[in-house]
Amino acid sequence: MKLALPKFEVKNSDMDCWQCISEVDALEILQNNFERITPLIVEMLQGNEIETPNGIFRIMLLEK
Repeated sequence: MKLALPKFEVKNSDMDCWQCISEVDALEILQNNFERITPLIVEMLQGNEIETPNGIFRIMLLEK
């Protein structure tokens, strides 16, 4: 059985590439910008990107 590990990534408006960000940092930024983050995490797990003033966030699932 393969496991899918989540990896949070962020892209700022002045950057063309995505950068890895720790789960703690990503969740803290989301919590500071939104009242409820669980629906956002569900959206990201479905492949959507979440835009905040701090950048655009997404979750990539890595198979292990």
